[in-house]
Amino acid sequence: MSNSLFDVEKLQAENDRSLRIAELSALIQRYQKSYYNGEGEISDAEFDALWDELKSLDPDNAILHSVGADSGNFEKIRHIMPMGSQEKAADPEQFLAWAKKHSYPEYLVEYKLDGASLELQYEHGLLRRAVTRGDGSVGDDITANARKMNGVLPVLLCDGKTVDYTGGIRGEVIMTHSVHKKFFSDKANCRNAANGLMKRKDGEGCEKLTLITYDAFASDGKQPFSDEEEKILWLNKCGFTVVPLKICTAPQEVIDYRASVMDIRKTLEYDIDGLVVKERTIRYEDAARARPDRQIAFKFSLEEAKSEEKYLFPIFNAGALSFQQLPEALVWSDIAFDYSDSEFMREISEKVEGILKPEEAAVVPDAIVTATAANKENLIKRAYMFLEDGEYETADTYFDKILDIDIEDSRAYIGKLL
Repeated sequence: MSNSLFDVEKLQAENDRSLRIAELSALIQRYQKSYYNGEGEISDAEFDALWDELKSLDPDNAILHSVGADSGNFEKIRHIMPMGSQEKAADPEQFLAWAKKHSYPEYLVEYKLDGASLELQYEHGLLRRAVTRGDGSVGDDITANARKMNGVLPVLLCDGKTVDYTGGIRGEVIMTHSVHKKFFSDKANCRNAANGLMKRKDGEGCEKLTLITYDAFASDGKQPFSDEEEKILWLNKCGFTVVPLKICTAPQEVIDYRASVMDIRKTLEYDIDGLVVKERTIRYEDAARARPDRQIAFKFSLEEAKSEEKYLFPIFNAGALSFQQLPEALVWSDIAFDYSDSEFMREISEKVEGILKPEEAAVVPDAIVTATAANKENLIKRAYMFLEDGEYETADTYFDKILDIDIEDSRAYIGKLL
């Protein structure tokens, strides 16, 4: 009844609207992150639809006006060099399996930078465009922003003369730890902060970013280098900052080098999350594939890192917050509880470990589902996805919704404690 003290339908509509706004905010942030990382999960049209819907529901929403907030409507530019996804090895065993099929006289090893890919496009030595990774073939034109970055050269010079080079230069946009600590400590990490800044419409803050290069391809004329090592030397001679290069003669030497890099990783001024291993010969046809076969990303695995790092986590004990070292079983998730009952601790560890697996948290941008027992599992998955992405308020909203359906659902209580 429209004259009743509590209009149930109106209250339900307002609740659904608030929940949808929270979901849209979290989804936009999630897809922005993946898009900026070159791992877009949805099309530009789908992203724009989410953006427009949030704008219609809540035009003053902070997400629409925050660092890196834009509708993705930069001009689209096709890459000179396709930016495919690399094969990955998570541990020495997987790397050795790859190396068994790829026996090279030498293995050229570079740092795998943890930033955002960028292609600089030059015409006769003059910078014309700077293009983000986008979908791997077409990216956003952020030239105005890139010109402000350290390491982006407006003109290629060698021995005081302009280099007559037409083609692409590929690198990674990073934020140094010192810049992050001084100016952007409110951001979760250097990568997130850098990805947000480089996509700002006004370009503010881009002068605090740095480009480190590692690839080049001449689209007109002869290549100015004959192999991968010469490529790095040529980039450095032109004035670019380049990745360190290590030449190994056997797979085991690569593994040993990886271990040494892991030891010094924390002393570096920028983030890396592994190594890139390739042969000396440049294979242009392989590089043009969606997933090149003749090079691999040799990642730093959490399993190996656990012996080197101590993880701290909050626990709830008699109403007081304290800190203890993370139990071995949950090192990878950075989450655990401390209870005197060891059997309960084992059970809760297994349950949390299962719930937080990323592959179980896939989400598509559909309308918010009606809160019934039938969709409780979907809400659980979304709640933990948002929790994993650090969207705690949105996750908490979902956990409350789950408890409205089932007051005894232990996973929702676990989630709220996390």
